[in-house]
Amino acid sequence: MPADLTLPALIAFVAATFAAAVITGIAGFAFGLIAAGVWLFILTPLQTATLIIALGLVVQGVSVWKLRRALRWTANGNSCCSASHDRDHTRPSDWQGGASKAC
Repeated sequence: MPADLTLPALIAFVAATFAAAVITGIAGFAFGLIAAGVWLFILTPLQTATLIIALGLVVQGVSVWKLRRALRWTANGNSCCSASHDRDHTRPSDWQGGASKAC
């Protein structure tokens, strides 16, 4: 971040980062689109691109870590790891996953 970052710019940066993370948590994508809309007024394009890559990986990594138990990783050589097609996936209790029958 630039050394001449003022308090209003810092508040805008943190608010844009938080909003981008929340929207990404809801939608699963668009961290960079939302964050860049504000960050490009505050930071250079190089700094913005670097932060989008770094923080995008962090946000998506947290999502993957929280959902890691939703996939059943099988050792039978089947590379298709997805939710089973014979369940209603609208309830969290049905998010157990496993190799689908279509694979």
